[in-house]
Amino acid sequence: MYLPYDNGPEFFSEYLAHCVSSQMMPNTYAKRETFRKVFKSMKNEFRLIGGKGSFPTCDICNNANDFLRNLTYKDQSHREIILKFKRLHLMQQMKERQHMEMNRIASKLLSKCE
Repeated sequence: MYLPYDNGPEFFSEYLAHCVSSQMMPNTYAKRETFRKVFKSMKNEFRLIGGKGSFPTCDICNNANDFLRNLTYKDQSHREIILKFKRLHLMQQMKERQHMEMNRIASKLLSKCE
């Protein structure tokens, strides 16, 4: 399973935002090093998308990431809205990619039949 983050610190910042929005006690948050070790131990199950070279991130993702990284916002409901919107946006992109992949496979099958 691929997670839609470029790197570990970005994933950790979303984890922190989740902890704050869930009103967890700060002493129950996993520290950065603990989070890193757990994620590393699960590397066969989850991977980060990572950088795509010259493939640019869309403006929606860039803006959402900028907002989510900024931990100075006090109103966690806004952060939750942005997080849900980003997830919905990523799901939509995934469905579009699956549709394109199915079309590509169908096209190859049709060209072999001819």
